[in-house]
Amino acid sequence: MKRYILILLVIIVLTILSGCAFLLSNIISGTGTLMYTAHLYFNGLPANILQEITGESAKSINTNLSYEINLFLDSNEYKVPMELSLLNNIFNGLRTQPYSFAAPQRSSLDMYAKFTLSYSTDTTNPVPMTKIIEFPRSTYELKSNEFYVIFNFTQDATEVKVLEKAKVYKYEIQTNSRDFVSISDGTNDYTLITENVSGTYRCIFIAERGKTYTFRAVESGIIEIRTPQDDKEGEVVYLTPKS
Repeated sequence: MKRYILILLVIIVLTILSGCAFLLSNIISGTGTLMYTAHLYFNGLPANILQEITGESAKSINTNLSYEINLFLDSNEYKVPMELSLLNNIFNGLRTQPYSFAAPQRSSLDMYAKFTLSYSTDTTNPVPMTKIIEFPRSTYELKSNEFYVIFNFTQDATEVKVLEKAKVYKYEIQTNSRDFVSISDGTNDYTLITENVSGTYRCIFIAERGKTYTFRAVESGIIEIRTPQDDKEGEVVYLTPKS
């Protein structure tokens, strides 16, 4: 009997310690501080750049991006570091890993962002041109300590959305070669470019749950229609010829 009681006590202690470890990973003990995780994505080419490269093939487009993104909670400022001095694969996330930081628990955050996007073509515009895109410091509602910062560029507008993880759905779009990908939700149209990542041409699009999206590989003409699934966080859309 004593042996069984001892085993039971060990199980209870391990359960308590496990729960404490989980809490400590999210709340810094005794300070009211949370560990925040920000996923940052660039959804679409800006409309003015898209107009200037009309008629060009995706293979001829060269892009380089640098950015400055500052997050503010109360009087604390958190600068999102770039992993590389220049980013030429802009549609597969602004970082290979989310940006994590400890900060006071709050229901909103302020953010300032500035992008310097250089682009050229192998034919009509071989000399790089540069566009500066700036988002003034603004306040965004923060409903979760894990969230997505989505810089949306459509045919009509430019906007930033800060959404909790439960509200978004990640599409990985794959093509046979470098291609423009047109994405429409019935109201907004986005254009991305797939890039070679470890031998696969792909790009990432962060969608909002509750919408239906049409994906089209512009140069190959392949179309797929998708609606986010409740039991998944994302999926792959193959814009490749079916065998």
